[in-house]
Amino acid sequence: QFDYSDSMEMNLALEAGMIILDVVVDYIAEFEHQLRSTKPPNALLDKVFNVLCGMLRSNQPVVLLPPLYATWRAFVEKVGAAMFEYDTPYCPDLCEEVLTPCHSPNRVTRP
Repeated sequence: QFDYSDSMEMNLALEAGMIILDVVVDYIAEFEHQLRSTKPPNALLDKVFNVLCGMLRSNQPVVLLPPLYATWRAFVEKVGAAMFEYDTPYCPDLCEEVLTPCHSPNRVTRP
């Protein structure tokens, strides 16, 4: 039986997630130089990384996952050197968050 409130909750979660991703993409574009240029620990890099990890950890609508992974790819492409050149927890944390949904029976949730 279809529950209208479930549909509303899913749509609200999707819209909120898309807004968060849009803000993160704008933030990355605006502060790209600062995100790249500072050696870790970098507060800006930590904040963006934690927001994106938090989105992977929480239960997201399936429709939001492809844009979430695309945002991750853009983030790593732009600031990957700052994340992976130094001894930071970014690489193992990212690997854990990306690999966790790989065992899902739903193909869309697998990166």
